Amino acid sequence: MIHLTRHINLKPGQKLHIIPIGDVHFNTQECDKTKFHALMEWAKLRQKEGDLTYGIGIGDYNDSLSPSERAAIAGAKGGFGLHDTTLRNIDREAARITQRFHKASRDLPFLGLCEGHHFMNFSGVADKRLRGLSTTEYLCDLKECEFLGTLGVVDLEFQGGKRLRLVATHGYGGARTAGARVIKRVRMAEVVTPSCDTIYFMGHDDEKMVKGSQLLDFDVNGKFISIKVAFVGTGSFQRAYHAGRATGDYVEQLMLPPAQLGVSIAEVEMVKKGSRWHLSWHVSI
Repeated sequence: MIHLTRHINLKPGQKLHIIPIGDVHFNTQECDKTKFHALMEWAKLRQKEGDLTYGIGIGDYNDSLSPSERAAIAGAKGGFGLHDTTLRNIDREAARITQRFHKASRDLPFLGLCEGHHFMNFSGVADKRLRGLSTTEYLCDLKECEFLGTLGVVDLEFQGGKRLRLVATHGYGGARTAGARVIKRVRMAEVVTPSCDTIYFMGHDDEKMVKGSQLLDFDVNGKFISIKVAFVGTGSFQRAYHAGRATGDYVEQLMLPPAQLGVSIAEVEMVKKGSRWHLSWHVSI
């Protein structure tokens, strides 16, 4: 688990847009690049209008190697591994698709990037500086942001001591039913218990959803407080069903429900009432 704290000064009337980016699979024909580029342009326009925009990476930025495929490469030739020429080509391809995704999203600053299921590891044959890094770690270097690994907790601190916690992970499992997809997110609170307003982000199953909740507690001074929580399915840019194509991908083969493309976006602002600041936020799909 990686824990970060970021101080953000929101001016009156200024908004912060938190955009989870995951399950893009940018280097495939299934990726809806038009929709992805439109999102990047939307974020850029918000910046021009004076708002703040930050991405948080949820994994699977490209459709590179799956866990079983990485294991197959490691066990190639009876465990002796691949030829250096082959490793060099894999490294170059890994760098190329990572650089292309970085270029497509370069105008969006990121708080950090989680690792997903699909990534490649650099052998270092083509560039010794990359030896041992995953493509996600390399992408973090390109974007100059933090590598959040499998679970990232980012505390955003605002004026007046107000705090919003972001909990991000790539996710797991297929979860065919709506209820199963919701409960996976809700159970994140069993791992990182909300002590302040908290947004839980999870991807992987391509679900685009928000489940709100409210918790009641007392602070250290015995004052009654209400904690606002949101459990978020971060969405996807991976198209699944294609009319006119005889053989579909795994989504069609398993008859999984088609995903609503795009992302869920959190919008945050500070509202001053008298001499006190109040945190106001919501997540929209």
